[in-house]
Amino acid sequence: MTKKRVPGPATSDPKTDRRQYEADCLAGRRFPEPSDTRLQARCRDSWKLAEWIELYGRYHLANLSDGRHRAGTIRLYLTPLLGLNPHQVTRLAVSQWFRQLGATKPSRANDVLMDLRLCYCKMEDWGWFSGVNPAHGIKRFPHRKPRSRFVRPEELGPLLASLQQAPLPYQLLFLLCLLVGCRPGEANQMRWRDLKLWQERDPRTGQMGWKGRWTKPITKNDLPHVVPIPAELIPRFHDLPRTSEWVFAGHPTHPRRLAPGPLSYANIHKHWQQIARRAGLGDVHPHDLRRTCATYLVNRGVNIALVSKGVLNHVNLQTTGVYTQAMAEPVEVALNNNAERVLNQEETGVGAWSGTAAAPTPPVAPMPSPRVSLDPSMDWPG
Repeated sequence: MTKKRVPGPATSDPKTDRRQYEADCLAGRRFPEPSDTRLQARCRDSWKLAEWIELYGRYHLANLSDGRHRAGTIRLYLTPLLGLNPHQVTRLAVSQWFRQLGATKPSRANDVLMDLRLCYCKMEDWGWFSGVNPAHGIKRFPHRKPRSRFVRPEELGPLLASLQQAPLPYQLLFLLCLLVGCRPGEANQMRWRDLKLWQERDPRTGQMGWKGRWTKPITKNDLPHVVPIPAELIPRFHDLPRTSEWVFAGHPTHPRRLAPGPLSYANIHKHWQQIARRAGLGDVHPHDLRRTCATYLVNRGVNIALVSKGVLNHVNLQTTGVYTQAMAEPVEVALNNNAERVLNQEETGVGAWSGTAAAPTPPVAPMPSPRVSLDPSMDWPG
């Protein structure tokens, strides 16, 4: 199965449609033919950094599972430099942009700087650049500690109430993250062919009930993952219109959409901000819902190895440890039980601690130092 997330190079034929071919080349949707030296010269003179980024997306990012997200991030945050001639971009200009963005979004600045540096490297590999890479030698911001935010028990009620007011596609997408622990990007990439819903008789009750299974063909670690769908979510899948191969289909006639696809990240982010604002959870991100799912499972006694492999699809338990956080209530109960055991000394058999302070011990008169003599004639010389 293909991993393309952004459109690949344009396929206009210079022999049958010369005008479209030239337009695609000048817009950065494809490279000119190797023999077309005249158009190559025009492209070298007219291309700005925006066209380089477009080529980088179509020839490199299109083959990556997170390519679409990275392409959108570059366009969003690299705007101050996109109108410059890429051969005239200086390290000073890149450094000033990087520091300005990093003042508020250091992690995002690091990611975009990496893609900008790689874009210049790719253009050099493709024979369109020679010189000093202006993104080289810029010190990255230190990595922040991994997020530990999750939706606490007292916050679940407001969150679920706010989700009920959201449009059905966004409501279901965020519920998937919360209840099955998937990444928002994975849920957004769900296709109907990856989803299987069927009815099955419960052997315990004899009642017919719905079952669901979602097969993720592509994940962050390139391992396929099969996820059971909770029965409570299946009616919402039935209510979604099947107008596209995508479960969460995007707007088919959006002017910037070159091909049918899922919901845009901008719309997902916008609707989540509305949901979080209504629930009073402005500091909670969509990815924190995945951490919430893992945290609740582990704190309720589910084996962490099962959560790691079966739910989060992690390669090792160390990664899962970042996702699971200790809830305050179990910690409080554990500490109270431990304090009661220690103070009552159940394990040693000694009488229980009274809980009152012991009477102060009267001070003992200090013993005279053996080096101090009461007889002046016996004093130590010197």
